[in-house]
Amino acid sequence: MNNRKILIVGGDSSLSKELIKFFDDNFIGYKATSRRLNPDKGFIFLDLSQPNSFHALTGLNFSTVILAASICSIDECEGDKQYTSLVNVKNTFTLISVLKKVCPDIRVIMLSTDMVLDGALAWPTQITIKAPLTEYGRQKSELEDKLIDNYNNIKILRFGKILEKDLPLFNEWACKLKTGKKIIAFNDLIFAPISTDYSIKAIMMAIESSNISNEIYHVNSGVDITYCDAALWLAKNLRVSSELVEGIGVHQVFPSKVLPKRMALGNNLNIVSTLKGIEAFEVFLK
Repeated sequence: MNNRKILIVGGDSSLSKELIKFFDDNFIGYKATSRRLNPDKGFIFLDLSQPNSFHALTGLNFSTVILAASICSIDECEGDKQYTSLVNVKNTFTLISVLKKVCPDIRVIMLSTDMVLDGALAWPTQITIKAPLTEYGRQKSELEDKLIDNYNNIKILRFGKILEKDLPLFNEWACKLKTGKKIIAFNDLIFAPISTDYSIKAIMMAIESSNISNEIYHVNSGVDITYCDAALWLAKNLRVSSELVEGIGVHQVFPSKVLPKRMALGNNLNIVSTLKGIEAFEVFLK
């Protein structure tokens, strides 16, 4: 596996850091990009907001590129649709066009989201008509379409919520519960969580697939839980009182927010011996 030439676009993200550790531990060859002006040794400076930085890839050949960089903040995407779309859609597609000119057979692995769907149907499949409820989901949906419509060897991975160990909200909850402080959690806002380990195994499946046609993978627990469910699970497993968890409705805080009915996806990958669903919250018990 050490003869692979993999490019990780967005090497500074939490998932990318775990992926890089996995690659290092398994002697898998890679290069990663960073938008920091003075990136770590071995990283390549590349900023999706600055297409002139793409020249840094000139003369480099890769077998696979993993698109792990984007503006992921839902609020930021809603607040500045023009700029975030420029970065998340137009410039990202331009980057792939540049790479495809140099390496026509390069495999593109796009890290997408379950938010390209509206949650109206139970366990939607890869052919379910998309209807994103957020600007972030719309941008991801548009990039999916542009890549699949224009190129071959595209692998789209629609992730559920990845429970990275540095997620501020859940770490704050765990800290408060351990010290006997009360937390508030939405009892009607749902998600389908997966562990970082599960996510990396899904990426490796996409890398190792012998199928060069375009494919969409659903990387999702297949199980809906509410944020209140998650908070109660944490309280139980931290051995503190469930009375420290107060459940409230989203509309008490955000009256106009449109809520998905479901987030669990159908046709999920057959990945065994790894955490998904509410058990993935174990990372916050440590």
